[in-house]
This record gives sequence, C-alpha cells and structure tokens, in this order.
Amino acid sequence: MTTPRRFPTLLQLEQREGALFTVLGNLTKRPYWFHLEYLKSPKAVRLEAWLMEAIFGRGGEHIPHVECVSQTLLHVNQWDPEGEAEILIFGRPYYQKDVSKMIMNLADYHRQLRAQCLEKVPVQDAATQEAATQSSPKAAQEEATQRSPDTAREVATQRSPDTAREVATQRSPKAAREAATQRSPKAAREAATQRSPKAAREAATQRSPKAAREA
Repeated sequence: MTTPRRFPTLLQLEQREGALFTVLGNLTKRPYWFHLEYLKSPKAVRLEAWLMEAIFGRGGEHIPHVECVSQTLLHVNQWDPEGEAEILIFGRPYYQKDVSKMIMNLADYHRQLRAQCLEKVPVQDAATQEAATQSSPKAAQEEATQRSPDTAREVATQRSPDTAREVATQRSPKAAREAATQRSPKAAREAATQRSPKAAREAATQRSPKAAREA
C-alpha cells in the first residue's frame, strides 16, 4: 500500500485498518478546543491533488494556521500528485461545515485562475506573431536603405531602357558643356569646314597685310 504524503498539522493523526483515527505523539500537547470524540466523525472533502498547495501553500505550510483559526484538525491524504487528494476535517459539526465550504470556494477560485492562465498563453503567442509580420513603415524604409552594395548594383543594372534614356537626357548643363568640348578631332574638323559664307568672307577680309600682298 502506498504511503500518503504527510502534511504539517497541529496533531498528526493515523487511521488503522478497521479502527478509528488515533493521535500520534503526546496527547498532552493537543489544543484545548479539540476533544478526542471528534475523531469519530470526520467530514471528507476530495479535490485535485494540485489544489492542496494552491490552497494551503507550499507543502501545506498554512494548514496549522487554518486549524488554529477554524478550531478544526485537517488530515490530508494524497497518494498521487496527479490524482486526487482527500481532506478529512475533524471538529464540531458546524465548524466542519464552515471549513468544508471555505475549501470548496477556494478550490473553485484556483480552478478559474488556472483556466484563465492557460487561455492567455495562446493569445499572447498569436499577438507576437502579428506584431512581427506587421512591421511599421519606418522599419520598412530603414530595411530598404540598409541593403548591401551588391544589391544596390543589381538594382541599378536592372533598370529599364526607358529609365536609362531619361537619366541620360537629364544631365546637368555643366555635364553637357563638358561633353560638347570633348568631341573627337574629326568632328571638330567637320564643324570647322562647314562654316557659313558670311563667316568665310569675314575671315578673308581680316587677313594680315603680308598675307594680302603674297596673295
């Protein structure tokens, strides 16, 4: 037979097979308000095992305080942490009733609290995923400006022909003048030989006297 877990109490009680509960230890140290005849008719309350520490604290450390306030003795039988636990309440009948009601109310409260905690976990996970996918426009701009140089060159080389022509025609005036002065020698000679008749006559009349006599 599996031995139940032992919780602290003002008086350690033991139930023998086919017999009443007996008090372990020195009977002279029992509380003044507790009488041995109360051991004959305990009131039993059965709850989930995990509620024992939720109601009475870690390891049942609050049980002695509850016993002092309620003037009852609590004997807890818990064999399996994942199963059920049994609370036996010893004392006057109306005290037994009050303590039993208090324990059941606390059990309902902790069940609801646990259910709310379990419901919040999936909701928080979904909210985290949405926040990650819905980044702000500012973050998107920063990501765009922080692209690598290789990516920037690829974007520049993949421009459409129309975009390239627009960029070429929109050069600054200074760039246009520099381009004009850097024509090839052939283009310069052709431009020189294609002067207007008026410019040719002016050039002929403005020759030096020596050139005119030789002519």
